[in-house]
Amino acid sequence: MVLFILFPGGNTSPKDWDQGESKLLSNLKTIGDVYIYENKFNNACYYNKEKINHDEYPSDIDFEMDYLDPETHCEIIYNELKQQSYTEFIPVAWSAGAILALTFCKKYVKDCVLCILLDCIPITGDFLKFRLDTLDNTKFAKNINNKKLKGLQKKIKSDRLKDDTRKLIDIEHYAFANYAIKNLSAKLLVPTLSFIDLEFPDKYENTKDFNNLAKIQECETFKRENGDIYNYRYFVNKGHDFFRNKECNDEIITCITNFLQKQNINMKGGYYYKYQKYKIKYMQIIH
Repeated sequence: MVLFILFPGGNTSPKDWDQGESKLLSNLKTIGDVYIYENKFNNACYYNKEKINHDEYPSDIDFEMDYLDPETHCEIIYNELKQQSYTEFIPVAWSAGAILALTFCKKYVKDCVLCILLDCIPITGDFLKFRLDTLDNTKFAKNINNKKLKGLQKKIKSDRLKDDTRKLIDIEHYAFANYAIKNLSAKLLVPTLSFIDLEFPDKYENTKDFNNLAKIQECETFKRENGDIYNYRYFVNKGHDFFRNKECNDEIITCITNFLQKQNINMKGGYYYKYQKYKIKYMQIIH
């Protein structure tokens, strides 16, 4: 049976996966089993007294400097799951979770049958280098050590200030971007399906940030480097969390089930036939 491993975006709670008109988490559970990874960096939001849904987050923000390495996260997950009977993993990443998902695929390539990217940050080109320079707390993150990290964790628990929780999240973004620049590339090791939202008008058009052009260039780079093992689909004006939209959700689920059925990969019975009624082509590619 396949196991979906859900890698969250930055600043997101575990409940985000199953909100909106269409429940991605619930739909994935009808195909296989699901493991939701809890990123302790995101848990800083629990202590942000200005955040309305802060109580949706776990409270654990205790970790050491080795937690700044994406490979540490992947080892935590793999060591927890290897004791169980799962042999086929499908990492599913949202936004900044792409770095963890792609790292997991690289580290445990023989165990991964598919990777799903949901409006993920680009890892090719200059996007990550730009990200390093534009974080609110780049200087703090660049000079982090264990003493400063522990001091920040203690301050967050005590003062519950938005700026402090942002610092902890930016430490992750800085460390992960540095890792990706050095260790990840456009060459993918497992079949990958990418779903992207394009916004018109593009509010980031005049920046080097997470804009339409950067997303399109990323897709074309991956396609050029990987051929048939990489496919992508654009949605238009569906939002960064488009998987909450029923139309988008249905297409994502159909593409996943079509792929698994073609590869004769074991799923929970009946779901593939249920979604045949939508008659959506397997990974419609729009250039």
